[in-house]
Amino acid sequence: MATSVSRKLPQANINAVGPLYAQQQQHQQQEQQRGLFNATGASTLSVWGHRGSGSNLATHTPGVIHPVYRENTLRSLSSAATSGASFVEFDVQVTLDGVAVLWHDDEVIAADSLGHPVHSKVADLTLTQFKALVPKKEGSSKSDGKDLPQATTPLLRQFEDTSGHQTTELSPWVVEADDELPTLSAIFEGLPEDVGLNVEIKMAVPDTVAVTPAEEVQRMLTPILQCVDRHVGPSSTRAVTFSSFDPDVCIALRRELAQRAQQHRFPIMFLSGCGLYPHVDVRRTSIEATISTALDAGLTGIVVPASVLLSNQDMVAAARAVNLAVATYGQENNVPENVQQQAALGVQAAIVDEVELVSKYLKASQANISGCTGPGIANASTPAAAPPQASVSPLGA
Repeated sequence: MATSVSRKLPQANINAVGPLYAQQQQHQQQEQQRGLFNATGASTLSVWGHRGSGSNLATHTPGVIHPVYRENTLRSLSSAATSGASFVEFDVQVTLDGVAVLWHDDEVIAADSLGHPVHSKVADLTLTQFKALVPKKEGSSKSDGKDLPQATTPLLRQFEDTSGHQTTELSPWVVEADDELPTLSAIFEGLPEDVGLNVEIKMAVPDTVAVTPAEEVQRMLTPILQCVDRHVGPSSTRAVTFSSFDPDVCIALRRELAQRAQQHRFPIMFLSGCGLYPHVDVRRTSIEATISTALDAGLTGIVVPASVLLSNQDMVAAARAVNLAVATYGQENNVPENVQQQAALGVQAAIVDEVELVSKYLKASQANISGCTGPGIANASTPAAAPPQASVSPLGA
């Protein structure tokens, strides 16, 4: 059951810490945001593909999973990029033998030889064991999914459906256009450099743990950063941003990047449910805490549920007033009008499942307004205009 969302917003008190510090802080945050959004058009919002072309959901037709691509695979990410996404968002975990791979769920559930479900963590599996869950056909040389038989995977899942309801039974995780489970390195190698990557560091730590153990944070960060270092050199034009629901991960990552003098090269976004999901860590449980945590840690911005933002529109102005970028996620972002409304409020990115639908809508809307040919991507180093007062209802009203 979702918890109530705190509506109190922090007041930006820049003067209290002195004008010089305020100037330095603002410059630092603006510099961090330069790699997050690029000015290629007039629109102020960019579309990011959620787990590529969307998270896998159950449909009303038994055995049919939407979309046709397996989430968090190269094929899904490539499809999102060609459908209009300027960034692709995906979840990264680390295997037992220290390899960064793409996987969202806290558990890996696979049927054994008798059909019984076996529950594991990605951290319990070697890379070989993980890759074997969706085997690549012998002799196949590329990850386009064409050579993968549909029903070879033992994977099971308790799916959410397209209406947002959680199903109660485990079902075979079989998709129409399958692809092998990729490493993070394969994503860097397989996607063109002009496709931005949003690397969500996915922690499988229970919500009863207030502070993530430092050794677990380091176990995750070390191979991920090593992989990024290998693929994003000084001359690379690849845009990469990090995000996590875990504030301890965001803080440790910010510290690691600062030690490498890379804090301006790789923006870090704090993901938060703003109270939609119960958690013992109070930093994750309100709008106020979300903004304050990101600001105190020197992060680039926040990523919040679209449902929360649309009900608390003041939070955009509050975050932007302290130079935090704002992005959103959630099924509400599959309604193009909701995304357009967020753009008008100053939201800079929307993580969506229906990439083509939303991208085409924004493109057509922008063309009708200004004659532009595409929806463009905002440059977050330029503060957004304040949203129209008439469209923002005061909190607590």
